Amino acid sequence: MGKNKKSDIEIYDPNLKTVVQIDSMEEWQVYNWVLELYEMGVLINYEYQPREFQLTDKVTYVPYFNNSKKKAKSLLQSHEYTADFALLFDIKWGEKLSEYFKISEDMINFKDNIIVIYIDIKGAFQRNGGARTFSINQKEVYDKYKIYVQKVVPADLFKTLGVPMRCLKGYKGRPSKIFNSCNFAKTIFASGK
Repeated sequence: MGKNKKSDIEIYDPNLKTVVQIDSMEEWQVYNWVLELYEMGVLINYEYQPREFQLTDKVTYVPYFNNSKKKAKSLLQSHEYTADFALLFDIKWGEKLSEYFKISEDMINFKDNIIVIYIDIKGAFQRNGGARTFSINQKEVYDKYKIYVQKVVPADLFKTLGVPMRCLKGYKGRPSKIFNSCNFAKTIFASGK
């Protein structure tokens, strides 16, 4: 189930052999990109909505007045954040991936030759200050866990690292021209470098 708990967008994940409910069309587009790169061996593994990051704990207080039993009450709720994907790439694709993603040495597991990238998928237009909220969560996750969560806008990602074949048709299967100017992910990653 998606984070917003009311999604009606689904995608069949052949690797998990299950239908996954996702939160937005942008997530559906990127999920198709993930599946295509996994099939090609560019991605070694992936996880949709990986473990949540605990950013702040719940805070209680004992009211000084009108509290004869000295019972604690809630002051602040805990705050958690969940990225949209954790992606594990083969290190040989690092140079190509760095054309879009910011990749530091901290994101590379040299023992297993993998690059670990956490992403949060956003549309080109954000209502209700979603980008501002993400920016705060991004900073808190980095401060507390030293993990940089990268913002991904599908149109920008696909311009650089290719569009998945499935996105040539929309969610309901009708032909779409949204990404006509983009190269294919299969073409971009075909060289093996």
